Amino acid sequence: MLGWWLVSAPRLMAASEFETSYSSIYQVGLNGVTQVVLDISLENKISNVYADRFSLSVGFTDIRNVRVKDAVGLIEPEIVVTDNQTIIRFMFVDKVVGKGKVNRFSVSYETQDIAIKNGSIWEVNIPQLEADKEISSQKVTLIVPSVFGEPAFITPKPDTATNNPPAANTSNSYGFEALTLGNRAISAVFGTEQYMRFNLIYHLENNSPVKQGAEIAIPPDTNYQKMVYESIRPEPENVLIDKDGNWLAQYTLLPGQKLDVSTTGVVKISFNPDGSILNQDMWETYLSSSGYWQVDNAQVQALADKLGSAKSVYDYVTDYLSYDYNKVLTGGGRVGALAALNAPETAICTEFTDLFVTLARAAGIPARELEGYAFTSNDKLRPLSLTQDILHAWPEYYDLQTRRWVQIDPTWGDTTGGVDYFNKLDLNHFVFVIHGSDPVNPLPAGAYKTEVTSNKDVKVIASDPVVMPSEDLMFEAVYKRNWWKGVIELTVKNQGMVAGGGSLVIKSEPEGVVDEVREEVIPPYGERVMLVNTARGKGLIAPSNLLIKNGQREIMVRVEQDEAWGTSVKVAAGAVGATILAAGAYTAVRLLLRRRDR
Repeated sequence: MLGWWLVSAPRLMAASEFETSYSSIYQVGLNGVTQVVLDISLENKISNVYADRFSLSVGFTDIRNVRVKDAVGLIEPEIVVTDNQTIIRFMFVDKVVGKGKVNRFSVSYETQDIAIKNGSIWEVNIPQLEADKEISSQKVTLIVPSVFGEPAFITPKPDTATNNPPAANTSNSYGFEALTLGNRAISAVFGTEQYMRFNLIYHLENNSPVKQGAEIAIPPDTNYQKMVYESIRPEPENVLIDKDGNWLAQYTLLPGQKLDVSTTGVVKISFNPDGSILNQDMWETYLSSSGYWQVDNAQVQALADKLGSAKSVYDYVTDYLSYDYNKVLTGGGRVGALAALNAPETAICTEFTDLFVTLARAAGIPARELEGYAFTSNDKLRPLSLTQDILHAWPEYYDLQTRRWVQIDPTWGDTTGGVDYFNKLDLNHFVFVIHGSDPVNPLPAGAYKTEVTSNKDVKVIASDPVVMPSEDLMFEAVYKRNWWKGVIELTVKNQGMVAGGGSLVIKSEPEGVVDEVREEVIPPYGERVMLVNTARGKGLIAPSNLLIKNGQREIMVRVEQDEAWGTSVKVAAGAVGATILAAGAYTAVRLLLRRRDR
């Protein structure tokens, strides 16, 4: 971020008495180290004023080999590092005096805070340049090795671009002019998918004198991420999906039993999210007040009415709240949206998230909180705030136009000096739990502890790409007849490492007995039992097979007969039939006797 400067001749003057121009080059190396060169010009607009010193703020904390040079030679700078930026100050050696005279100088340095390699992707983030109406020209050039490949995303769109085929010792360059940049940051992602390998530990304990059921929330599929579970030990009895989309693994604990559950696998995170349908009931849920989200508060309602859109809410939250690094160290707790509004200087990721969710809901935009793991190489620029194993919280909102949930990160939007975490989220956010109906439950991995311990229960590392396993669903079908109606009990078990199901088209042999479509997603280790009715008038026909189509897969499932259940029905049906027949005979005899009496 380009900051302020002081001028004198001999008195202190304002920056408006100069016209400035910037030409910046950011050249990223194969190792991720970026060489930055800023060529700056100050033109005097008044004859008796000249600049004798300059101050430059950059949105990085890791900068090295700082060099400042003007027409006379090298200048020794003063370097001041704060929480999330570095200030470079220096006095000019060359005093350039006279209206229209130009003082040209350069500032160069190296940093590893611009380009970061995570697994199979590269991310490049250049913080915004400070807006100044006296800037006459501004140009930024980004140069990256061609082996990075073509970018999946660059914002803002570059004015010029040179892309070469991936090869050693060649580069790709992207140019940005003043009108394109405005005061926006530059963000680029090279690569469209990220893979992370994880090991998550959950500690359970039953302190009661009777058996108790227990659930743990294991990371679920979302419209951004797909899970591969290589193992869950011990295996759960079942894995259910709650109405927010969380995956809940179920266990039964004996009295006094302690149980440690270990999950291992890989998550694939994609840059472009899938679409998702939001039904009316959940739409209303994601607009309501709940705990830390005081949607009905008058102050919140008035502010939301002024903001209106998700982007306006995001901009307000990032501008209004300030990240409190001390609160993370002292372990300050979650306070909610209203408290964040009244104390904007003491916010961490939970406050940024709660305030966005609350204002968005009050503005009529469905929103919810996500908690999980976010990879960061610099916890000053991209901090993690939750105390359990250093987790992070960020929100998502439902975009009605695209019909999809959109994840954003206002916390990092604030701490990185304006990097755009609204239009495109990076590939570093790994969701553990979704909080929409309840702002607290279920708890994320890392929060299941039976005692105070320093053991690390969340381990996540970037991984090379993996081949995603195929679905592995097992089907069992049993036909049962009840009076005139037949029903098929269809059991679906997921024996694979990825979620299966989705749209299940169920038909029968012979045709016409069963013809249904079911929407059912079954996580790994999960099991579902569905009752499939036979068609009207076909209840007494037992189909021999079910034909189930799931995407491109077609499965034939043999239908077994429930002999014991069917026999009992036959007996009951026979007894009822005899009763009806006897009643009919009794009526006929009475009618016959009456006729004879007459």
